[in-house]
Amino acid sequence: MIKTNKIIRKRQLPGFIAIGLGAALTAGLAVYSIDEEMGEKYKDPQDKVFNAVSLSVVWVLGMSMLLLVIFEVYKENYAFASHTAREFLKQEMKEHPEFKTFEKVLSNPKALRSVATMISNSLHDSEQKQVMNIVDEMAEKLPGASVQDKVNITKHAHADIIKIIQEHVAVHPEFLNEVLAAMAYADTTYVIPVQQHIK
Repeated sequence: MIKTNKIIRKRQLPGFIAIGLGAALTAGLAVYSIDEEMGEKYKDPQDKVFNAVSLSVVWVLGMSMLLLVIFEVYKENYAFASHTAREFLKQEMKEHPEFKTFEKVLSNPKALRSVATMISNSLHDSEQKQVMNIVDEMAEKLPGASVQDKVNITKHAHADIIKIIQEHVAVHPEFLNEVLAAMAYADTTYVIPVQQHIK
């Protein structure tokens, strides 16, 4: 089972809180407006029910749209984390041949996401905060940038995050063994079953 990426969860939490508060506030205002403002206009209880249902449908559609937007951002965040992990692992494979044993993890989205989540969750809170700052800075620079600038901004963000991971490895050399174990787990959980299914 893939765990939740702590960095992504921390970045998405304000959005979920805002949607929750917005939904509660909108629902409260809708009920109030139906009871107070429409009470005189719609004396027939059936009119009130019809308007309440109509407003509820509009509210549900609006919330669904917001949730879809947040879900898309969530997927983009996981794709970004996986790409960063892939680049980090490619570098490690050059220096540590044992990592190449599980090279197929790099091309399996679920396996890579699992390893990326393990790497993110293993970083200290201060390191996670640094990663979030890098991602926030990147997000501020991307709107309005040219395609080539977007590529450069994103590459720079990946490189800065990889540097944080490498600094973590320098202080905690045992971390590489944990990453290798995560790759082995991802390989047996996601890669091998796919290969068996194909056969």
